[in-house]
Amino acid sequence: MRILINLFILSLFLQSFSSSLAQGINLPCDKYTKESEFSWKPEKQYITARLNHFYGLKDQIISEYESHNFSKVKKLAKEYLELANIYQCNWNYGNAIHDANRFLGLGSLKEGDINKAADYLIKAGKSPGSPTLNSFGPELDLANELLKLGKANEVKIYLYEIKSFWKMNNKIIDKWLLDIENGKKPDLDRFSAVTSSSSGNFFNIFFLLSEIWPVLFTLLILYFSRLKINKKLQFSIVSITFGYIVMYCSYWITSTSFFNINTIKFFNNFKDFFIPIFLQLFSAFILPSVIILVINFLYLRKKKKLDVMLLDKE
Repeated sequence: MRILINLFILSLFLQSFSSSLAQGINLPCDKYTKESEFSWKPEKQYITARLNHFYGLKDQIISEYESHNFSKVKKLAKEYLELANIYQCNWNYGNAIHDANRFLGLGSLKEGDINKAADYLIKAGKSPGSPTLNSFGPELDLANELLKLGKANEVKIYLYEIKSFWKMNNKIIDKWLLDIENGKKPDLDRFSAVTSSSSGNFFNIFFLLSEIWPVLFTLLILYFSRLKINKKLQFSIVSITFGYIVMYCSYWITSTSFFNINTIKFFNNFKDFFIPIFLQLFSAFILPSVIILVINFLYLRKKKKLDVMLLDKE
């Protein structure tokens, strides 16, 4: 009898121990070493298959949602929450809490259950934030739809919650809250935080300039080389064409190879935050400028050869 009791106690201990291992042993976040998969941002060699699955679940959910497979969305979103409970110290934890509940809410809307969708919205707002959410804010599609459907109180609760972590909202949340209090239904869009401020004007100018940069830079080079280039129209067409080709090819390469490996999600320090900005500068300004300068050099070299040939004939 004593042996059976001991075996029972041992089985309970082993079950508890294995459960603790599965959930990261529930240590305080600052106690995990960088070699642990349960740390804030494990190095690549310490990322397990389960953690990698955790990182990739959002993309899977989006794919199923866009395919209108809402039962699969619900299943994956719940799995996302379960893994979030395991990786509470991970940088992606806040994203998981917000986005899993957000997609559960969007799925409920598709099923016609507005009240359940509103409950999920409030749960989404309970996210502690993340490097990405803190900087760029959360997707507000669920909140926007519910506001249109008359769930103003739930939307206000949600906005108050996300205001606690979305520090770079440029006071747009306060404006939305005031509009809702006055009976209005503003369009909730996180990009409004950028375009509604002086910094937003800077970004608008920046993106406008990036779109016309190959033309501007070509005209600038043409002005300084106007006496040295014979075929000015041909030079302009070739330079502008190749400038835009390398610009958009660079955009495509960086968007498919850089951002899809989750690098943009690692905004946990100053250097990582400015990597995407550098890529934007490189793609929009540096690379097209280099190509246009190379073309200018080739045209000048060709003219120089022609001048030499003319001199030889004389």
